[in-house]
Amino acid sequence: MDVSSGLEAILGFKKKGNSLIIDPVIPPEWDGFEIHYQFSQSLYVIRVSNPEHVAHHVVLAFLDGQPVNSQGIPLVDDGQEHRIEITLGNEDK
Repeated sequence: MDVSSGLEAILGFKKKGNSLIIDPVIPPEWDGFEIHYQFSQSLYVIRVSNPEHVAHHVVLAFLDGQPVNSQGIPLVDDGQEHRIEITLGNEDK
């Protein structure tokens, strides 16, 4: 699956070059969501958690357990499975 304009608009995903920008705006009642994104031969399992039930604001982003900037998550075509964890929360913390 390629990141489509539907995913961009609804879930806040945008591919730019070999990076993925994740900035979701979702209904506050959602606990989160998970999608699987195929980047050439690599699979990215992307999980967005919304423990504070906010509509928007990334407070944490991890790629394979390491902190990353959600505005430029590097995509690598290495044939491996990668995990992206995004947590939404209040800006005031």
